[in-house]
Amino acid sequence: MVLSAYGVEASENDLRKACRWDSFLATSSTAVVTAARQMGFILSREDYGLRLYDLRDLLRRGVFPILSIQLHPYGLIGDHAQVVVSITAAHIEVYDPLLGPMRTRHRTLDEAWKLGGYLTILIER
Repeated sequence: MVLSAYGVEASENDLRKACRWDSFLATSSTAVVTAARQMGFILSREDYGLRLYDLRDLLRRGVFPILSIQLHPYGLIGDHAQVVVSITAAHIEVYDPLLGPMRTRHRTLDEAWKLGGYLTILIER
């Protein structure tokens, strides 16, 4: 989804290979950034200092942040990632590779993201 915003199409299988995904260990944010840079997205990076208001600014620039989250606030267990699609006063829309497209409350997403260390992956050219 993030790459298609830039007009780049890649299969999930190809992306998993590029990120060295493993069914037991998943992948690291560093591996995602490295793969993005190898695909020409040289400004891609990890960031730990962003908050919800920063995400809104990124979306306005056409950047779709990938958040490292904990699933506990959703009633599930595990580390995970969600792509922020839009933010309104009422809710936040995310794309979740496990749960699909969904709307969540600001407080719920912020808690899940906080538990993930506020780690954000930004894919940019």
